[in-house]
Amino acid sequence: MQIEQIPRYHPHTPKTPQSFIFEAIQTSASHEGNPVLPTMPQALTQDLRDEIQFHLARGDSTTFIHKATHVTRQQINRMRKKHLHFSDVTPTFGTIGRSRLLSEYHAQELLDFLSQRLTAYQDDMIWFLYDEFDIVVSQSTISRLLKEARYSRKIAQRVAAERDEKLRSE
Repeated sequence: MQIEQIPRYHPHTPKTPQSFIFEAIQTSASHEGNPVLPTMPQALTQDLRDEIQFHLARGDSTTFIHKATHVTRQQINRMRKKHLHFSDVTPTFGTIGRSRLLSEYHAQELLDFLSQRLTAYQDDMIWFLYDEFDIVVSQSTISRLLKEARYSRKIAQRVAAERDEKLRSE
């Protein structure tokens, strides 16, 4: 009895993305006959990053930089965004998400402001940052900062009451 070989797929059935990848791996082979698996692209060299930063500083277009350096347009646009924000195209490691609006210095200044005005509202803190540093922040930013500093209204009121008793006794 002879077993009939079943084709992997029928020629009239639509191919899935997985089948395209599988076929590409099967057909592409290295000199030893082993399949070549898709890998991540190599990191850009420092010289190439410096060249791209030079072009970005000059204000060259993405297409011009792409033709000159053979780096993908998507990567050039990512580097352009970093150049606009940080004046540098060096990749940043270990940072996830949006950068903070308030630096450590601003946070410390705000906490110093709160040590003088213990019962200040968050709106007052927003205006303080705007008046002193021209920084526009939301109420959520202030709330997160106070939470990180373990600052609460109850603690502030207790400290304020203690100060009032000291002032009364004097």
